[in-house]
Amino acid sequence: MTATSIFKKFSSFPHFSWYKNPESYAPFSLQWIYVFKAILTSFLLLLIIFYWNLPAGSSLMCAAPLFMMSGDRSLVKDMFWQVPSGFVIGILFGLLGLNLIGLYWPIALLMMAFWNAAWIYLSSLKDYLNIPCRIISITPLILFNMAGFGQINLIPSAIEILLGLSFLGIWGFVLIDHLVFPIKNNFPKNKIKINLNIKNFNLDFLKFDWGYFILALQTMLSVLFILLIAYLTNFPGISFITPAIISCVVIATPSSIKLKSNLSNRIIGAVFGGLLGILFVFLINQCPLTWLMISSFIVSIGIIAYLAQIHMRFMSMGLQAGFAFIAITAPGIESTGDINAGLIRLGGIFYGCAVSYFMAYGLSFLLKQKSSGDPL
Repeated sequence: MTATSIFKKFSSFPHFSWYKNPESYAPFSLQWIYVFKAILTSFLLLLIIFYWNLPAGSSLMCAAPLFMMSGDRSLVKDMFWQVPSGFVIGILFGLLGLNLIGLYWPIALLMMAFWNAAWIYLSSLKDYLNIPCRIISITPLILFNMAGFGQINLIPSAIEILLGLSFLGIWGFVLIDHLVFPIKNNFPKNKIKINLNIKNFNLDFLKFDWGYFILALQTMLSVLFILLIAYLTNFPGISFITPAIISCVVIATPSSIKLKSNLSNRIIGAVFGGLLGILFVFLINQCPLTWLMISSFIVSIGIIAYLAQIHMRFMSMGLQAGFAFIAITAPGIESTGDINAGLIRLGGIFYGCAVSYFMAYGLSFLLKQKSSGDPL
């Protein structure tokens, strides 16, 4: 009798079954189980950050479990490969672009804008391409911004943080998800047939879609506007510009109704996460104890994880709240008590939302005027 057959024999008994239905973990509900998993993941990631003395921004990894938060698991079943593949490919293209284009900022502005438009268009072709393609569109912009603002020395740290978010954060949560309170059929089986998928993608790629093109153009103009203002004024720096660009890309959608929903989710989530982060830093400044800082941090992540599972809308708000919370508290991870950088990042989120909304409204107005034959 082989080891595999022995394992199958014992796992067939109810009390030896590793993966259980959520009802088996009563009185804990599924929602509280995932809150506990998010808190445990954040706690372990914080220990890793402190032990290896990683950059303060590495605390962004602790928001990774929020990518996996949703009452409908089919919505997040592919997130564990979409996020890492997006950052890895984006980093490779970003480094390649820096070496090819160099640091001449005006050319870099145009190249980054067109790059962003191409990937936004691709992200619209298939649902499973939405997340990785948009991440690929954003990541080179982050690296180019660092180079453009004279912070080339920060690029290696930024790459470490993005890879840490992808692999330590996402895969750390997936590992805990399978080890702690393991749930049967937690993620629906992926029935995507690769050959058929590639064939369908090629057919869709060859069909030009005007709506997706308008979306790509709208996003490109938003990103180009932000980069151009930053280039002309040299204000207020990368901490403001990067969140603004990310906001433009994240909320971009061809539907005006969905755009307003994305805007409200991002703004409300950012306000909630920002206020929670400010409260966190205030408490730490009053009583700067390491154990209190860690406890307050993971409890805050737990609160956000709880809200993220109530409804699909709250999932989006929760994710934005998580990143806003990290944006505020990242300078406080080293107990510096300085939240100015975090507030600047938070301001960048609102700035990007405003630019994206007015660009979408203006472009839509111009197209309607043109289609109706009215003079522009």
